[in-house]
Amino acid sequence: MPVELDPRKKPADVKVQVSTGAGVDIAWADGHRSHYDFSYLRELCPCAICDDQRRKQAAAPVPATPAAPAVRRVATDLATPYVTVDGVAIPGRALLVTGRV
Repeated sequence: MPVELDPRKKPADVKVQVSTGAGVDIAWADGHRSHYDFSYLRELCPCAICDDQRRKQAAAPVPATPAAPAVRRVATDLATPYVTVDGVAIPGRALLVTGRV
Protein backbone atom coordinates (compact mmCIF):
# COMPACT_ATOMS: atom_id res chain seq x y z
CA MET A 1 0.00 0.00 0.00
CA PRO A 2 1.55 3.38 -1.00
CA VAL A 3 2.34 5.90 1.69
CA GLU A 4 0.34 9.13 1.41
CA LEU A 5 2.50 12.17 0.58
CA ASP A 6 2.55 15.01 3.10
CA PRO A 7 0.16 17.63 1.65
CA ARG A 8 2.62 20.44 2.47
CA LYS A 9 5.19 18.82 0.18
CA LYS A 10 2.77 18.49 -2.71
CA PRO A 11 3.07 21.08 -5.48
CA ALA A 12 -0.08 23.13 -5.98
CA ASP A 13 1.09 24.58 -9.32
CA VAL A 14 4.06 23.92 -11.61
CA LYS A 15 4.98 26.23 -14.49
CA VAL A 16 7.77 25.35 -16.90
CA GLN A 17 9.04 28.50 -18.63
CA VAL A 18 10.23 26.86 -21.86
CA SER A 19 9.67 29.77 -24.25
CA THR A 20 11.55 32.28 -22.09
CA GLY A 21 14.14 29.79 -20.85
CA ALA A 22 13.70 31.08 -17.29
CA GLY A 23 13.30 27.65 -15.67
CA VAL A 24 10.67 26.00 -13.50
CA ASP A 25 8.40 27.78 -11.00
CA ILE A 26 6.69 25.68 -8.32
CA ALA A 27 3.96 26.88 -5.94
CA TRP A 28 3.68 24.51 -2.97
CA ALA A 29 0.51 23.66 -1.07
CA ASP A 30 1.83 25.43 2.05
CA GLY A 31 2.24 28.74 0.14
CA HIS A 32 6.00 28.48 -0.39
CA ARG A 33 7.30 29.24 -3.91
CA SER A 34 10.43 27.86 -5.57
CA HIS A 35 12.27 28.72 -8.78
CA TYR A 36 14.84 26.49 -10.46
CA ASP A 37 16.92 27.58 -13.47
CA PHE A 38 17.32 25.05 -16.28
CA SER A 39 21.11 25.19 -15.90
CA TYR A 40 20.79 24.31 -12.20
CA LEU A 41 18.48 21.39 -12.96
CA ARG A 42 20.76 20.09 -15.74
CA GLU A 43 23.78 20.33 -13.41
CA LEU A 44 22.06 18.10 -10.85
CA CYS A 45 20.35 15.72 -13.30
CA PRO A 46 21.88 12.20 -13.20
CA CYS A 47 20.60 11.08 -16.64
CA ALA A 48 23.03 10.14 -19.44
CA ILE A 49 21.97 13.00 -21.73
CA CYS A 50 22.64 15.70 -19.12
CA ASP A 51 25.87 14.00 -18.08
CA ASP A 52 27.01 14.03 -21.73
CA GLN A 53 26.16 17.76 -22.00
CA ARG A 54 28.20 18.51 -18.86
CA ARG A 55 31.20 16.60 -20.25
CA LYS A 56 31.01 18.45 -23.58
CA GLN A 57 30.86 21.82 -21.83
CA ALA A 58 33.83 20.94 -19.62
CA ALA A 59 35.91 19.85 -22.63
CA ALA A 60 35.02 22.85 -24.81
CA PRO A 61 37.68 25.57 -24.90
CA VAL A 62 36.65 28.86 -23.34
CA PRO A 63 36.96 31.71 -25.85
CA ALA A 64 39.25 34.48 -24.73
CA THR A 65 37.51 37.80 -24.25
CA PRO A 66 39.43 40.72 -25.67
CA ALA A 67 40.55 43.36 -23.24
CA ALA A 68 38.55 46.56 -23.36
CA PRO A 69 40.45 49.28 -25.18
CA ALA A 70 41.51 52.27 -23.16
CA VAL A 71 39.54 55.11 -24.71
CA ARG A 72 39.91 58.66 -23.51
CA ARG A 73 37.76 61.57 -24.53
CA VAL A 74 39.43 64.87 -25.09
CA ALA A 75 37.31 67.47 -23.34
CA THR A 76 37.22 70.46 -25.63
CA ASP A 77 34.09 72.07 -24.24
CA LEU A 78 33.60 71.41 -20.51
CA ALA A 79 30.06 72.81 -20.57
CA THR A 80 28.85 70.20 -23.10
CA PRO A 81 27.80 66.91 -21.49
CA TYR A 82 28.97 63.58 -22.86
CA VAL A 83 26.08 61.18 -23.63
CA THR A 84 26.87 57.48 -23.23
CA VAL A 85 25.47 54.68 -25.35
CA ASP A 86 22.83 54.09 -22.66
CA GLY A 87 21.70 57.71 -22.92
CA VAL A 88 23.24 58.87 -19.64
CA ALA A 89 24.51 62.45 -19.78
CA ILE A 90 27.81 63.01 -17.96
CA PRO A 91 28.95 66.59 -17.44
CA GLY A 92 32.18 67.44 -19.26
CA ARG A 93 33.86 68.45 -15.99
CA ALA A 94 33.22 65.01 -14.48
CA LEU A 95 35.06 63.43 -17.40
CA LEU A 96 37.97 65.78 -16.92
CA VAL A 97 38.23 64.78 -13.25
CA THR A 98 37.73 61.01 -13.60
CA GLY A 99 39.27 60.49 -17.02
CA ARG A 100 36.60 57.87 -17.78
CA VAL A 101 34.26 57.62 -20.71
